[in-house]
Amino acid sequence: MTTKYEDLEAKLLAVDGKSAKADTAGNAYALVCALLASLTSIVFGYNRGVMSGAQKYVQEDLGVSDGQLEVLIGLTSVYSLVGSLAAGWACDRAGRRRTVALAAALFLAGSAVTAAANGYAVLMAGQLFAGVACGFALVVAPVYIAEIAPAASRGFLSTIPEVSACVRRPGRCQIKECS
Repeated sequence: MTTKYEDLEAKLLAVDGKSAKADTAGNAYALVCALLASLTSIVFGYNRGVMSGAQKYVQEDLGVSDGQLEVLIGLTSVYSLVGSLAAGWACDRAGRRRTVALAAALFLAGSAVTAAANGYAVLMAGQLFAGVACGFALVVAPVYIAEIAPAASRGFLSTIPEVSACVRRPGRCQIKECS
């Protein structure tokens, strides 16, 4: 038995005289998929943050010079550019969902190689995988979300990756006004 509020809500959410209750499951599915796909946007910031924080330890443990470290950190952005350029081709060949999964697998492989690195070349290889994965993810996630989202919530759901890429971690900002 429905209450008068549920009836009122159904009338307000009706599209072309049809009840929107059937669309609720589709909207929830799209929201969950959008949130999960948006996690890929966090990957780029996470990778950059971890590598920035690990610089001192990388230099101590692997004997990497300042110049090599600068090249390593700087090339991650170039690798991301390569990944973002290749993402469109991969999406057309494998589909959006598989390309998001490929980006996650590449990032996992890059993280594992980076963590197990015993020298500069292996560290660079790990960052190559991670950088390409970040480029894939930053391009594919918004496209995937836009394709699965219902028209009424497409704009909102498509902004989630952008917002999740800009999440500020409390206590990490050195500017007094941020904290």
